[in-house]
Amino acid sequence: MRLFLAIDLPEEIKTQIESLYLDEYPHIRWTPPEQLHLTLVFIGAQQNIPLDDLVQKIAEIELPAFSLETREIGYFKSGAIWLGIEDNDRLQLLQKKLRQKLEELDLSQERRKFIPHITLGRTQKIDADFMEHLSTHAFGFKCRWSIDSFQLKSSYLKKSGAIYETEAEFQLAT
Repeated sequence: MRLFLAIDLPEEIKTQIESLYLDEYPHIRWTPPEQLHLTLVFIGAQQNIPLDDLVQKIAEIELPAFSLETREIGYFKSGAIWLGIEDNDRLQLLQKKLRQKLEELDLSQERRKFIPHITLGRTQKIDADFMEHLSTHAFGFKCRWSIDSFQLKSSYLKKSGAIYETEAEFQLAT
């Protein structure tokens, strides 16, 4: 079991994002809409701490609810195609506080720079023509939604892909 902290997306936002998927590119493995999320911190496999302790520590965070808005589409060299999130001070603060709580528990965590995004799909090779077509297709695409909670999720890898389960949900002040 691998753990991560994430923000789930409302169903209407998932539907809007799914409209960006281009079926004419079979080499892209689009993220199933039910799995669309924004990862805050990837914790990874942790075997030395009870889940209850982790949940209790994260529940100490008190922050107000906020809104997020999407921005342009891009990709990572790994082959992940993403939908970016506009700069947001409250999102950055939430991510920083989560990292601090994990450090208090001496939990290792991924140390990459936090680049807020929603993974749309994956491919073995990023094709310039495809990215141009996708960018044109998504031109002007914006979603905005309110964030009043975030989740601790587990991930199980299967041959068919990852299976996500919500282990705990944390409310933000409204």
